[in-house]
Amino acid sequence: AAGSSPWARILRTHGTNAYAIDLSINPAFKSLDYYMAMDATNTTFTSNSVDAMSLQCAYEMFLGDSDREFLDECQRILKPGGVVVISPLYMHTHHCGYSSPEYWGKGYSDVEAVDYIRRDIRGIPFSRKYSAKTLKQRILDRLSELGMQFVVYRLDNKVALGRNIYCHFILKFTKPPI
Repeated sequence: AAGSSPWARILRTHGTNAYAIDLSINPAFKSLDYYMAMDATNTTFTSNSVDAMSLQCAYEMFLGDSDREFLDECQRILKPGGVVVISPLYMHTHHCGYSSPEYWGKGYSDVEAVDYIRRDIRGIPFSRKYSAKTLKQRILDRLSELGMQFVVYRLDNKVALGRNIYCHFILKFTKPPI
């Protein structure tokens, strides 16, 4: 979900060979060949070719099983020792999410999740929030099956970083070195 983010462009100005992928690319970035329209669960990157990946305010938008399919794709394209960071990792006391009014109640939410409606936004089919149990079952167990090492971080000092920090959790996982 990087099609509207300047992050890849900023990284490139600092010497990192970064790419941004999304299902659609913001017109402001379409002229840049490193902004690529593709599905993160089925990329064109060569196997074992990616050093690191980051998702910022994106993973919660992966509908259906695409959150799990993304893990499989990471296992395929990461080099041994490659790292993925998901920030924030949206968590809640129960498995839930929200949809904007035009999508609410139309089957985009996880079947077992409570689907809340957010009337102040548009264009969101479902934004997933994992419970601890759902995170373990859907994501952490799959990472273990794939042989990935993972850590879930809890940000304790978010208030020290500013009032608008809403990152409570971060997921980092690594493809083991050979």
